[in-house]
Parts: sequence; C-alpha cells; structure tokens
Amino acid sequence: MFAVASALCSAAVAPGMLVASRFVQGAGEALAGPAALGLIALLFADPKERMKALGIWGGVAGLGGVCGKVISGALTDLASWRWIFFINLPVALFALVMVPRLVSESVLVLIMLEHVTAQPRNPVAEFSPDPPPTAPPRILVAR
Repeated sequence: MFAVASALCSAAVAPGMLVASRFVQGAGEALAGPAALGLIALLFADPKERMKALGIWGGVAGLGGVCGKVISGALTDLASWRWIFFINLPVALFALVMVPRLVSESVLVLIMLEHVTAQPRNPVAEFSPDPPPTAPPRILVAR
C-alpha cells in the first residue's frame, strides 16, 4: 500500500492527487508500524533480546527521521520533488523480497493464525527442536 501510494505521489499531476496519495501513504505507514512491532514481539521471545530489538528499531526509526529530511532536501535540490517519493520504491521492493527470507514460513503462518484466531502464540516454543523447559511464571515488579 505504501509503495503504490509513493508511486502515485511521484506521478501526481494535480494537487488533489498528491494529497489523496499522501493520505493513502500515511495509512500504509500507520499499518506498517504496528506490524513491525508485532513482528519484534513474535520473533524475539527472550525478554533481553526483545528489548535489544526494540532499541534497535527505535534507533533506526529516529535515524530515518533525521536522514530522511537531509536526503529529501538533497533530492529536491539535485533532481525534483518527485524523487522524494520515488526513493521509497526500491526500499519497499527490498522489504518485500527480504521479509519472506528472514522470517520463516512457520512464523508467517503463526502470524496469520494469530490475526484470525486472536490467540497469541510463541513460535520459538512451538517450532524449536528442543522446547525450553517450563518454568514457573515470574511476576515482574516495576521499581
């Protein structure tokens, strides 16, 4: 959705088309952000690893916000304002190619099942050859 809206933004021939395409682009990002956080929660069962992954995700998001303004300014000066939307297309294509390679099919099936059944599952425990021993539940207390 985000990539298609970016292509429409870059091909806009009227201000209304640009505004409508930006709206769809924002809706695509509004769906992608929580999905990325959900993947982190699913893929990193260990709390320490999950916290590290969330920190990296937050750092990359902050870096993207800063670098995006600099890169879009350079693209606008050197080429055209349309290139600030065209630049999203290779990034989206890269994501579409790499996500299935990095996330195993079993985890993707679990993600789809979780959305259908609304029952969270732990892919590490279900698909690891040696499931971790069950431990008594821990109660976490904020300090």
